[in-house]
Amino acid sequence: MRTVSETATSIIGFAPSALWVTIGVLIAVGIIVKLIMDLIIKYRELRKPKVSDERIIQESLQSDHDRLTQLENITQKQDEELKMILRSQLAMIHHMIDGNGVDKLKETQSDMEYYLITGKIKKQEV
Repeated sequence: MRTVSETATSIIGFAPSALWVTIGVLIAVGIIVKLIMDLIIKYRELRKPKVSDERIIQESLQSDHDRLTQLENITQKQDEELKMILRSQLAMIHHMIDGNGVDKLKETQSDMEYYLITGKIKKQEV
């Protein structure tokens, strides 16, 4: 009498254990391929910037640009104020040295009064 294994072998042409091994190997290869594909898809998703990220980056860049513009304006105003102070000191030094330059002192006084009243500096060369 034939065993079940021998009967199955004669019907399908090979041993059932070989069939299970072959199916197991194919399933394992399929799982590995699936895992690799999932990793590739996740990697591509991570590399691609999201729309919300782009919006946040653009807002951040605009905010930085606005702050830098404000700082440039403040720095420019401080430079003009420093020039006015230095010009007034130079006029006083000239007056102290030779006693002349009263007109320059009066002009500087007028410019400083204008600045204190309006907050704006008259455009003059040093």
